[in-house]
Amino acid sequence: MQESKYNQYIPYEDGHLLFNSASLNLSFVDNEHLKKINDKRYCDGHETEMKDFLQERGFIVNTDHDELKEVINKYQKLRDGADKEFDICLVMNNRCNLQCVYCYQDHSKNTEITNEILGKIATTIKDEIVDAKKILIHFFGGEPTLSMSKIKYFVELIKQHEISNVEYAITTNGYAITKDKIEQLISDKINTYQITIDGNPDIHNKQRITKDGRGSYSIILSNIKLLLDAGAEVAVRINITKNNYNNLDTLLTELKELKNNKGNGKISIALNEAVDYSDIQDDNTFFRDRKEFAEHLLEVYKKLDEYGFPIPFPSRDSFCTMMSKNGFVINPDGTFGQCSVSHGEALGHINNGFKSVQDNNARLGTCATEREECKNCDALPFCYGGCKLLRDMNKDSCSFFKYIIPGLMQFHTKRKNNNAKTN
Repeated sequence: MQESKYNQYIPYEDGHLLFNSASLNLSFVDNEHLKKINDKRYCDGHETEMKDFLQERGFIVNTDHDELKEVINKYQKLRDGADKEFDICLVMNNRCNLQCVYCYQDHSKNTEITNEILGKIATTIKDEIVDAKKILIHFFGGEPTLSMSKIKYFVELIKQHEISNVEYAITTNGYAITKDKIEQLISDKINTYQITIDGNPDIHNKQRITKDGRGSYSIILSNIKLLLDAGAEVAVRINITKNNYNNLDTLLTELKELKNNKGNGKISIALNEAVDYSDIQDDNTFFRDRKEFAEHLLEVYKKLDEYGFPIPFPSRDSFCTMMSKNGFVINPDGTFGQCSVSHGEALGHINNGFKSVQDNNARLGTCATEREECKNCDALPFCYGGCKLLRDMNKDSCSFFKYIIPGLMQFHTKRKNNNAKTN
């Protein structure tokens, strides 16, 4: 037996936390047992209980076990879509009712997907992937709620083709939502929503403004309440910038109130770095790199905990679907995009089917182990090399968890211990 190459020892109180990034197990080890681990006492046949404990949690492995190969195999399964789940992002239009200061999209074209293109997408789903385990259709934009008739038309096509393994989600700014639109969306089984609010009203209303310069905070928050009252699941996305990471209390207070009075709906918070995809080079808004963002993200996590929202933990399945053979972005003109935020060259057209672009390496990530800095990184089992688009832009593509594992594990442990004392 030998220690896993993915172990991390993190000082904590009168001992250490032992975290393994491959098994994602976390345990407290006092100094006495830490010495036994360092002395490889689990190999001498006397510390069988300790050996079983360490082996079950992936802290020690067989001497001939190739941990790197195991990570590569996991990566390949995710990349090749071995789970038979498909993710299709439909960009319904290239127009929007807001003009967010950090937006990377070009809305000057003002185009909308046609019924002809939607019909071709539906028939291609039936012909090529109807036997998939699950098909997630994600309505995107622009602003998809400006194309309600197109959404309705597509959902009806799926019903006509008797495709039953479909789930729907929508990413919307939430500004144009009304009770009538909610009624249509819910009746069409579109129950999952992602809506962005960028911090307290004073910050949000400077970053996410209407075409005539008005703020959007209060209207979006009211519409989230309407969705929750209708039984929807709403993930409130907060794009973290230098301007808002320490300016969230008003928003979190209101979201906590919605969480406690959500009716049949569900509400969660998704934190994301606001990335300079368009090379605006605004140093007052964007973080210098992922490491700087992560340092402030840990502070935000602690703030979320104060308001009763869960704190995330690394996952070995957190793989961008746009780097998978079963993930597709379809633009309003029917062309395949590299991902939902990429302005790169179109990869093909839906007229030629999904299979025509499944193996296109322009959109798929290359194996992280082709880069030495990734091959020897503790974070590889849950990062897999990170975002391909950021890598292509020569930006830091690593998972932000990589930079905050010690602080995050200490925080999770402290939180768990405090909860145990109060229960």
